[in-house]
Amino acid sequence: MAEHSKALEFYQKAVEIQEESLPSNHAHLTFTYNNIGSLYASMEDYPKALHFYQKVQETQQKSLPQDHPYMAVTYSNIALVYESMGEYSTALKFHHQALTIREKSLPLNLTDLAATYSNIARAHDEIKEYSDALQFYEKTLEIYQKTLPPNDPELADTYNSIAVLYVHLERHSKALEFYHKTLEIEQQYLPLNHSALASTTCCIGMIHKKMGEYSKAFEFCERAVEIGEHSLSEDDCYLAFYRKQLDTIQKKLESA
Repeated sequence: MAEHSKALEFYQKAVEIQEESLPSNHAHLTFTYNNIGSLYASMEDYPKALHFYQKVQETQQKSLPQDHPYMAVTYSNIALVYESMGEYSTALKFHHQALTIREKSLPLNLTDLAATYSNIARAHDEIKEYSDALQFYEKTLEIYQKTLPPNDPELADTYNSIAVLYVHLERHSKALEFYHKTLEIEQQYLPLNHSALASTTCCIGMIHKKMGEYSKAFEFCERAVEIGEHSLSEDDCYLAFYRKQLDTIQKKLESA
């Protein structure tokens, strides 16, 4: 935090000089406003971050075409601040402005496009618009499957996000399919007893439980407990949750 304060002090002095000596649409002003906005965002002072990102937007609108790729970056930054403030509908408006530019920019920057699709999906998810979220995560996935190695963590995260949406939509077979895809990748890049493996394994067990497949549910939840006992502290709430799920499933099996 002390480093942030020193950086802010430097940039605030710089912007005072620049505002007095440079035209209001000068690129140096845009650069400084953006850096101040980023610093405030990292400090979680979102109203101030928004103020400076909006200054970036105003400056760019005086000097750049409306479909310039830099405008897309600014719209995305503004959208992410609104997300952090819990204003998801407004965030979506700016994410879509960024998307409009990025889908038209040639050559396509697939990395930025995938990130924008993912941002839009996440915002829809936050306001429980699960079908819309799924649509945009699928667009993200389509790009990642073409551009990333098959064992890339970003791919695993996207599979996991899609699995969670299918759970919300009560499409259990599809949720299982994507949790297994997540687990398959995680097993390639994580240690065998990593806590993330326990989480994914438990999620698979819980889907089997919802489907009434208690033997499979027991198998996966038991494995989640085993991993958790090697990776989590004895009083960890997640480990307690895995044990509770296992106990519930065991009782179901005993009463069958």
